[in-house]
Amino acid sequence: MKISNAGYIAKGIIFVLLGIIIAFMPNVISLFFYITGGIIILGCIGSILSSGGNSAVSGAGIGGIIVGIVVILLPKIIEASIPVIAGIVFVFFGIKQLYKAYKSDKSKDSKIITAVFGILLIGIGIFLIANPFETGKIARIAIGIAVILLGAFNFLVAHTIAQRNKNASSDVINVSDYNVSDDHKLLK
Repeated sequence: MKISNAGYIAKGIIFVLLGIIIAFMPNVISLFFYITGGIIILGCIGSILSSGGNSAVSGAGIGGIIVGIVVILLPKIIEASIPVIAGIVFVFFGIKQLYKAYKSDKSKDSKIITAVFGILLIGIGIFLIANPFETGKIARIAIGIAVILLGAFNFLVAHTIAQRNKNASSDVINVSDYNVSDDHKLLK
């Protein structure tokens, strides 16, 4: 049976393009949020102006303007918050490793390795918290490259399916060369 590889090719193209945009063209993503936020703000201003003094519509319009501003600021919020959250997690696990080294009954070498690993995690966490925009940029590039690799994997799957389909036998069984004996002894 032959399998279609068109879905894998389509996903590969989408992932590669998305990965390139994420890793190397962050302004495209920011531009999308700016345009979306601007449309929300303009629509809400229009509803306030056309409300004719209706306080419910004006209040909803003001709320919409605030949402539009948040949408415009969202790329920077995300870029800064992900490294900070990751930094907090790293510091937490670093402290946990230091405590584990302190309370461990294992050998001195094992305690030292665990403590050094804990100190390293705390250092990485502090670096992430102290430099959220720089580390956010590095994380964005790493995520973009990972998405590109996911696209390459889909191309590999599509290629493997094409090779399998090329070597696959036909789904139709040729029965003209096959004789079935009518042995009634076997039927009883």
